Amino acid sequence: MDAPVAVAPTQECDEIARTGQALKRKRGDSSSSSEDSASYAASTDSGQVVPPPLSPQLPHHAHDHGAVNREHIQKSEKVESQPKRMWKNMYAERCVVERNWRKARFQRTVMKNCHADGVISMHFNDCKGKYVTGGNDNVIRVWDCETNNCIKELKGHTNAVSGVQFDDHKIVSCSFDRTIRIWCMRTFEVIRILDGFRDGVACVHYVDEILASGCVDGTIRITNTKAGKYFTLRGHTDWVNEVRIYNKRQLFSCSDDQTVRLWDLTTHTVVREFVGHHDQVLCLSVSLPMPRTARAGVESEGAAPRLVTGSLDKTLKVWDIDTGACLHTLFGHEEGVMCVASDTLRIVSGSTANTVFVWDLESGEKMHAMGRTPDVAVQDEEGGNGVVACIQLSDTRVMTGSDDGSVATYDFYPNDLFQASV
Repeated sequence: MDAPVAVAPTQECDEIARTGQALKRKRGDSSSSSEDSASYAASTDSGQVVPPPLSPQLPHHAHDHGAVNREHIQKSEKVESQPKRMWKNMYAERCVVERNWRKARFQRTVMKNCHADGVISMHFNDCKGKYVTGGNDNVIRVWDCETNNCIKELKGHTNAVSGVQFDDHKIVSCSFDRTIRIWCMRTFEVIRILDGFRDGVACVHYVDEILASGCVDGTIRITNTKAGKYFTLRGHTDWVNEVRIYNKRQLFSCSDDQTVRLWDLTTHTVVREFVGHHDQVLCLSVSLPMPRTARAGVESEGAAPRLVTGSLDKTLKVWDIDTGACLHTLFGHEEGVMCVASDTLRIVSGSTANTVFVWDLESGEKMHAMGRTPDVAVQDEEGGNGVVACIQLSDTRVMTGSDDGSVATYDFYPNDLFQASV
């Protein structure tokens, strides 16, 4: 009978041997015969290894190792094939939702009595599944996006809550009581209070550790929450209604003095003024338009960032941030524009007449109107008929807060998504 052919020792065989011995020591496993162990040890000492038989003498752990490998390969194949299905579903959903935006197909729901004396501030994040509101009743409420149930009520401010913003870890609120409060998102307890303001705080916005706040006295305070230091920007002569940090090095602000300013946070100076409104400028939004000239295999130039502002002069203006030029003036609101939000494709605005308009960011054309308008019949008893004081925008919905204490949602992502697209 021919002698068995010897093969060079391999890392896999050594690993199997070590793993098997470790398992035997751990489990007290003595099921393998001593002859197999002695034979394998002798072949190892001689510098030659005979591959262990696959069956039936193969140790139990080796069978497990092969099964795990096969299971891992099967799972990998499933994972590799899954993105194709997910990509198709996401593309189909995006097409349906965009068609709904274009054709004004949405579901409107109104939550009444969210605050006792009007909703004046709101921040909502679709990805987090939550939104936060601040009211004239001095209260902050945290809500679940899907159920619209109030998760938590936060009390501490002694005047109207004029601004709110949140992330995974904290909620930041400002108030006309001359304070800013930072709340823990997990426990909903106050973890820090920023005070020392000479007048009420009308707005707040933060990016990482940089927190900007605009005040009734026309000043803007920039606070580094990590270092505990701040400085003040002076230039506006009336209320600062909204502030927005841009690129972490600059800041936009709008004021009742009818001006919009771009500040350099390093030099503490005004870089540019955007002049053109003829009444108080109450709101602003910054967006980066979606390039529409991109084609397969052709690189498109990055779209220039846009600044959108709304005023009591009943207009919105779209500005080129780099040059300060006014690109579009948007007419349509019959009363003053109270709030505005924008993304890469569109602008939404709310007015004192309880109208919500949707505009195309690129062309400046009005796409459609929502709210209390002739083309969207809303009964008074449904709520949501007061001044639209705040507005938020995502890919699939618009949310507004009203001075009658209600929150309205315009959802462009129907439950029967694919049936609705037929």
